[in-house]
Amino acid sequence: MGGNARSHRPLSGTVRRGLIPVALAFAAQAAHAETYRWRDEKGVVHYGDSMPAQYAGQAYEQLSSQGRVVKRVERAPTDAEERARREREAARREAEARAERERQLHDSALLATYASVRDVDVAENRALAQETAALDSLRILRAQPGGAAEGARLDAMIQARQDAIAGIRARFSADRARYQELNAGR
Repeated sequence: MGGNARSHRPLSGTVRRGLIPVALAFAAQAAHAETYRWRDEKGVVHYGDSMPAQYAGQAYEQLSSQGRVVKRVERAPTDAEERARREREAARREAEARAERERQLHDSALLATYASVRDVDVAENRALAQETAALDSLRILRAQPGGAAEGARLDAMIQARQDAIAGIRARFSADRARYQELNAGR
């Protein structure tokens, strides 16, 4: 046999012990290496161990060594998007402030209008009596013979009165509860 015939010799224990920490260090470094995934402006997915500077501010994901997403970073909003977000937030705060002012006005009106819960009940009964009388009149008219168009018109008016009665009950129920709540601390 020709050529370089070498005999295979196992590494000595000292050399083997010295290589183990080095191998572990490389394995640990590989395990902790960060991989990023991002899309370019054409929608193509890219992977790399660092984010290119031209994609700063864009959405990306940081992946573990097993390929699992460990961190998701959303795209930074554009100036127009940030301005729109601030405007929506300002509008929301203004709507809340308006609703609070309206609630305070309503509370003041409740306290100025009624001296007791019984007064709320009396006002509700008066409002219901007016709507019920109007509803009864419409039902009498509906019972009389007439054309289909007149019947449909009266049916719509009857439904409107029934809806008004339901609204009165709901409004006074809410007013009664709020009045009691306002007077609970007195």
